[in-house]
Order: sequence, then structure tokens, then C-alpha cells
Amino acid sequence: MKGITAMKVVLLAFLLSRSAMSQTERTWWVYMTPQEGIELYNSPHFKDIRAVADQFLSGYNPAINKISHTESWISELDQGLEHTAAVYFALKHGKYNGSTNPEMQPYIDFSAKWWLFLTQKGKLSTWVKNQQYSSPDWYEGDITLRYWILGAFPSYDAIRYDLPTSTRTQVDTWLSGFASVLWDDEEQLYENRYANRGTASFGQALLIRLILQDKAGVDAYWDVMAYGGGKKNRGYKNIVDIFGYPRNSKCTSVPDAFGYSDELRRRDGVHGIIVMAHAFNTMFNFTHAARNGGSSNWDILSPTNQNQAKLRELLDLWYRFAFGDLYDAFNTYARCVESDNGLTPFWDPLKYGLKQKAGYSLAFIDERFETADWAKGDPATNNLWKLRSRMLRNTEGGGLPTNTRYSPAFFAQNIRTYEQNAQYFSISGKRINTNSVSQVGVYLISDKNTGTVVKRSIVNVKQ
Repeated sequence: MKGITAMKVVLLAFLLSRSAMSQTERTWWVYMTPQEGIELYNSPHFKDIRAVADQFLSGYNPAINKISHTESWISELDQGLEHTAAVYFALKHGKYNGSTNPEMQPYIDFSAKWWLFLTQKGKLSTWVKNQQYSSPDWYEGDITLRYWILGAFPSYDAIRYDLPTSTRTQVDTWLSGFASVLWDDEEQLYENRYANRGTASFGQALLIRLILQDKAGVDAYWDVMAYGGGKKNRGYKNIVDIFGYPRNSKCTSVPDAFGYSDELRRRDGVHGIIVMAHAFNTMFNFTHAARNGGSSNWDILSPTNQNQAKLRELLDLWYRFAFGDLYDAFNTYARCVESDNGLTPFWDPLKYGLKQKAGYSLAFIDERFETADWAKGDPATNNLWKLRSRMLRNTEGGGLPTNTRYSPAFFAQNIRTYEQNAQYFSISGKRINTNSVSQVGVYLISDKNTGTVVKRSIVNVKQ
């Protein structure tokens, strides 16, 4: 008990030390940059994205029993918070040139109302090993908001600096406490990053520190391996390594390759997929921040951060699972793993969103996942996620495409073609001409007038 009391004292000191964090100035952009807000506003999908937001403004009043992953309002509010924040940000930068306007106010008011609603709930209750723990407000809180990693959590970054100071301080303080419980609470000490609860808990904790512009907090979590007496791995540095488990030896419909999580090896398809979704949606936001003011160590395409060969192998395997030649084989495999785990096979790829989860989790790295048919989900929300993925891939550093080889003559002709379309090639942000086509590197095709990157590719020119 003394150890638990001491831990609570340390946790309180940790929270108090961050009491001024709500006033921290922005260093990086998590959700979108102002330029990306302009692109969203000008997108052909903006009308539909705004229509979803407007539905939430017109009297959203869900029946709420408890904050639980078993309640539908959790996923509904995730969508509502993201869409209203995205529309607010797009209007601000795309229509009003960075200024505020009464047209925008209902969107930020909705976000403020519901973030404040969460702050009024009691202390987060997570989950005790071998016991499903409940409180008056929370049920399995460590995983209740796990899918907010893609939408609600990062989109808070889009409205945070425009909230009234008192609101922002209250929400920031609650979020900071939420992250601390996910990371340090005694109920969490047995968790490990390779399991679905650990990947979710520590991904949420890291992302919240990122949203709060808390670099000290991110640094304290990022590369933590061998945490506590149980030596549990928690940090997200080299998170790709958690997909290095072998395929289930009794289920051989799919190849043995890099890309399997522990739970996809031994438990079932559902938890195997959500480990991937937790990990890569967290990295989506960290990669965006890394390229827009943050540390390059957070970029998933940084070789010092993640093993690039392993990442490519994982992407190829999951594309084949979700959209390629191994789709049926994967479904057979998932049911086989369930049976081997003593379960009556229940895997359903449409119900559990194989295509959609693979799509929205990996599209920010690999264009193939964006252009594929996700087969599930609200079209406007899917298009918002696809647009964010595409905009991130179009930043310098790009995605992880397959290298393409062109002859100098072919490449020069393409440059001239783009010039005719009022666009130009640049390498590392500098304009190049047809005399430079022998260079090898990341070439960005940018709009001549706005500088917006509209396409990227790695070009390996034949000599």
C-alpha cells in the first residue's frame, strides 16, 4: 500500500507540474496545418464533410449511461468532434484567411461543450487484470476512447488555441490527467505495448502529450522499454517491431512474413487488427507533427525511428490481406486462429472492418491503401481520413512508395508537361529544371502559384 500511496503522490506532482501547460505556445501541428486547412476547404468533399458536422449541430443528444466502449455514442461523438473541428479549421484558414467569423462559432461551441462534458466525469477507471473493473462513470476506460486516436484526439489540436482560456485549461488538465492514468496508474502496470490494451493505452497517452505540446512528456514516454519492476515495454520508438511475431504454426493459409502481432498469432483476427490500428494511427499523428514543427525522431519513415525494411514488408503483407490476393486466405487464417484459441470461429471481415481499418491506418504511408475500396464506413468520414493521409504523404519526406526508374528523356518530358500545366518539379523544396534530371531523390510536384505539393515520387533515373 505504501508503494501505491507513493505512486499517487508522484502522479499528483506530475499533474501539478503541468498545470501551466494549457498556455504553452504551439511548436508543431498535429491534425492539420493552415495550408492543409485551405486544401480541405477547397476539396470537393468539404461539402459532405460539413454536412456531417451540421447534423451534430442540429440537436445531438445521445442517451449516455456510462463512458464505455460498449456504447454507440462513443463512436458517434468521435465523428462529431472530428468533423466539427475540421470544418472550423477549414473555414478559418480556407475562407477567412486565419481570422474568426460568426459562421465558425457553432462548430467550436460543439467541441467545447463535449470536451467539457468529459472533464466533469470522475477519475478514469481502466481495467484490473483478471477482473472487468467498473466505476460510476467508466467501464474499461483504458480502451473506451482508443479509436479517438484517429479522430477526436488529434482534431482537438485544430480548435485548442481558439478555445476560451478557462475552457482550454480545464480540458487540457483533464487530458493530462487522463494520459497520466493510462501511463502510470497501478491498474496499468502489467500492460505491455504489444498487446491491444497496451498499444491503445500508451498510444493514447503519447498522443495526448503531443496534442498538449508537451515535449517533455513525449520524451518521457517515447522510448521507454523495460518499464517498472515487470520490465514492460511501453514506448513507441520502433513500434513496428511489435509486428515481428511468427504466424500461427497451425494455421498455414497465409505466408509466414513480417507483419503479425502477438494477438494475430495466438488470439483472433479482431484484436490482431486493432493492435495495428492503434499503433499506426498513433504514428500517423506523430509523423504529421514531425514534419510540421516537431522532432524528426517521430517520423515513421525515419530510419533511426523505425526499421524501413520491416515497414515495407508489413505494408505489403497487409495490403495483400485487405485488398489483394490473400484476402480469402486471411479470413481462413483468422478463423483458424480463433479455433486454435478454443473459440467458436466468429471472424467476419466486413463486420470487423478489415479493409477500412487497414485503409485508414496505413494510407498515410502507402497510397495503395488510400485508393483501395474500404468497403465500410461513412463516405464523408472516409474521405476526410483519405484527404489527411494524402496531404501527409505529399509533405517532404512523403510516403513509402516503390522506387520507379525512368530514363532521363522520359523524365524530362514529364517535367515539360508539368510546366505546361503551371506546375514545376522541386527537390528538397528547391525548383529544378530539365538539366537536373540525372539527380536521384524525392521529387515534389508543386503548384507554381501556391506552392502546394500535389504529388510526390522517388525517382531513380537511369544513366
